[in-house]
Amino acid sequence: MRRWLAVALGVGALALIFGLTTLNVDSSNIFTDIVSVIAFVSPSLVGTYLGWRVPDNPVGLILAGFGFSFLLGVYGESLASTDSPLAQWGAWFGSWQWALSMVFLLVFLPLLFPDGRLPSHRSRWIIVSALVGVGLLVLGNAFRPTISLGEEGSFSSPVALPLTDLVFDLTATLGMILALLAILASMITAVVRYRCSVGIQRQQMKLFAGAILFAVAGALVNLVAYEAGLEELGNTIFALLIIVVMSAIAVAVLRYRLYDLGRLVSRTVSYAIVAAIVAATYAVTVFAVASIAVGSSSNLAVALATLVAAAVFRPALRRVQSIVDRQFSRQKYDAQQTIDSFGARMRLETDLEDLTRDLTRVVDTTMHPELVTVWLAR
Repeated sequence: MRRWLAVALGVGALALIFGLTTLNVDSSNIFTDIVSVIAFVSPSLVGTYLGWRVPDNPVGLILAGFGFSFLLGVYGESLASTDSPLAQWGAWFGSWQWALSMVFLLVFLPLLFPDGRLPSHRSRWIIVSALVGVGLLVLGNAFRPTISLGEEGSFSSPVALPLTDLVFDLTATLGMILALLAILASMITAVVRYRCSVGIQRQQMKLFAGAILFAVAGALVNLVAYEAGLEELGNTIFALLIIVVMSAIAVAVLRYRLYDLGRLVSRTVSYAIVAAIVAATYAVTVFAVASIAVGSSSNLAVALATLVAAAVFRPALRRVQSIVDRQFSRQKYDAQQTIDSFGARMRLETDLEDLTRDLTRVVDTTMHPELVTVWLAR
C-alpha cells in the first residue's frame, strides 16, 4: 500500500510540474528552466523511489508528500494569476498548502530520519502537536471569506465558513505556535539522535547534517545573488541546491557508499584550498615578473608562473591533505597514530604479558569493541 501511495504522489507531482511548464513559458533561459523543473520535481521523484525501494521506511512517503504538496501550492498560486475559471481554487490551494509542506519538511523529516522510527515513545507528542497545528493553520487560512495572495490579489474563498476574522486570526496564531513548537522539538531531537548515533546511523546522520549545512550555505549565496540583481543565477543556485540535498537524503537512506563521506568531504576541501593556493601563486608570480622585468614578453611571465604553480602544487597538496585529514577524520588519524606507535614498540618489546596488554589496549582504542580476548598458541 505504501509503495502505491508513493507512486501515486509521484505521478501527481509529474502532472503538476507539467501543468506548471504550460503556465510559465515566458523565461528565456532554457538551462535555468530545465534545472528548475528537475529541482521542483526531485523531492517527489526521490520520495517515490525510496517509497518503492524501502516501503517500511516512511521517509520516502514524507518526501513524496512534501514534493506533491509544494507543487500543488506553486501550481495553485500560478493558476491564480491567470484568467482561468479555476483561478479561485488555485488561490484557495495556495492559501493553506504551505502549512502542510512546512510540517512535512521541518517536522516529520528531521524527526523520523533515517530509519523512520521515533527516538522514543515520548516523541509522539511532537507529531500530535504538528498535526493539530497544521489543522488549525489550514482552518485559519483556507476558510476565510476572502483569501489574500499578495501580488496575485484577493479572492473569495470557494469554501468559506461563517466566522469572524478575529476567530480565524486566533485559530491561525494558535496553529502556528503549535507548529513552531513541533519544529523546534523535531530539530532538537535530530541533534540528539546525531550525537547518540553510532555505526551506520552515524554516517547517515553525518550526510543529513552535511546536506543541511550545504542548504544553509547555498541559501546565503542565493540571497546574495538576488541582492546583486542576479535573479537567474539565484534561481539556478537554488534549484541545484534542492537537487544535491535530495540526492544526499536518498544516498543516506539507501546506505550507498556511506563510508566514503568523510574522505569525499576532506578531499573536496583539500583540493579547494590547494586550487586557491595555486591560483594565488600564479597571479603573484605573473605580477612580480611583470613588475621586475618591465618591457619583457608577457609569454615569459606566463611560462614562469606556470612552472612555479606546478612546482607548488604537489607539496601544497600533501601538506593541506595532512592538515584537513586531521580535522575531518581525527578519530581515524589518531587510530593510525596509535597503530604506528604500537608497531614501533612491538619490535623492541620482549615481555609477552606486556605485549599482550599493549595489544589489548590498542585494539580497544582503535576499534572500540564490546569485548577483547587474546588467544596465545604455545
